[in-house]
Amino acid sequence: MNFLEALLSIGIVMDAPLVLSSAQAQTSVASHDSTDKLNFGAADPNIGVGSPLWLAVVVQTTCAGASGSTLQVKVQDAADGSTYTTLFETSIGTAAGFAGAATSIFSIAAGTTLINQPLPAKIRQYLKVVYVIGTTVLSAGAWDAYLHKGGVQP
Repeated sequence: MNFLEALLSIGIVMDAPLVLSSAQAQTSVASHDSTDKLNFGAADPNIGVGSPLWLAVVVQTTCAGASGSTLQVKVQDAADGSTYTTLFETSIGTAAGFAGAATSIFSIAAGTTLINQPLPAKIRQYLKVVYVIGTTVLSAGAWDAYLHKGGVQP
């Protein structure tokens, strides 16, 4: 059962445009953009008014790789849909003070939250997630990335 099927099975409906990745599987050494990119429809959408939007990235299929495999998850925005800047990125499993460093993985269990934090109030028109797999290929791994209203993700 994928992320969307799980939400529907418990009665939660999610608007498809709010989902950037649904069980997106990537295993090759490279930077992989999320399946979808979000276009807020305005150059300065000012999403911070009221309750902030949150972005969650959750492991859908257990992520596995040889010793030395690395995974970074970056959340990026752009004004033009092509020149992206990183807003924030993973720091899972890294030493304190090394936020954003690649995470050395052997296995990250399905259901593990990699990112769950509010988007900045000032954000540009386009938003995407980038999965960066480094050093060696992964033998498995898939991720969900989606926007939600905050706190604990649905």
